Amino acid sequence: MLVPGLLAVVGALVTGGISFVVLMGLTPIAPTDTIVTIATVVNGAFVLILCLLIGREVMRMVRARRQGKAASRLHVRIVLLFSIVAALPALLVAIVAGITLDLGLDRWFEIRTRTIVESSISVARAYVNENARNLQGSTLSMAYDLDQQRRLFGLDPTGFQNLMTDQARGRSLLGAQLLRPDGTPFLEADIPVERPLPVPPADALKQAAEGNLVFIPPGVTNLVGAIIKLRQIANVYLYTVR
Repeated sequence: MLVPGLLAVVGALVTGGISFVVLMGLTPIAPTDTIVTIATVVNGAFVLILCLLIGREVMRMVRARRQGKAASRLHVRIVLLFSIVAALPALLVAIVAGITLDLGLDRWFEIRTRTIVESSISVARAYVNENARNLQGSTLSMAYDLDQQRRLFGLDPTGFQNLMTDQARGRSLLGAQLLRPDGTPFLEADIPVERPLPVPPADALKQAAEGNLVFIPPGVTNLVGAIIKLRQIANVYLYTVR
């Protein structure tokens, strides 16, 4: 039993080391699915052989003790003692490492992760606020320019649409629409978009009806919008999206 046991231990160590090196990508052999499967089977075979050899020795010890052979009890005690001596340090290391990771490294990474997330949220809020200010200023100036062309709006709707398109493109808007009081669009800037512009919320229209410039924050999309009621063109609202 000595030679098979030594061969099994040496084989397990060698195959385990080779598998580790290959799986880490430190050899010319690529760790493909086939290579991983072969390594798993070979290492599993050696582990199974070791388990069978250990089980056989345990059965021999149990049989010898039942038959009352000399030194059988001492043999069992020695094996148990060496097993405890071999396993106890590993258990202590595992317990100490688990506590250290839980109280030290995990908390350190948690603090770093929280800091990164909070910083990202701050940057995102600053970006949204900056876009809100820019969009509100662009919408306000565009509404003023459109109000100045109220005669063109009544006489030449196509020309007014071209003007509105130039105004939206010059302000880098994704889209611009003129809305009726019920929120229905009837004139839109000729800017190609991948999908229709989102419908403005009803409460934003109500606030705009009171003469306020209303900012629409992003919801499920990455779009922001603004609504303002035109002063010189009756019952018309300008709706812009960026």
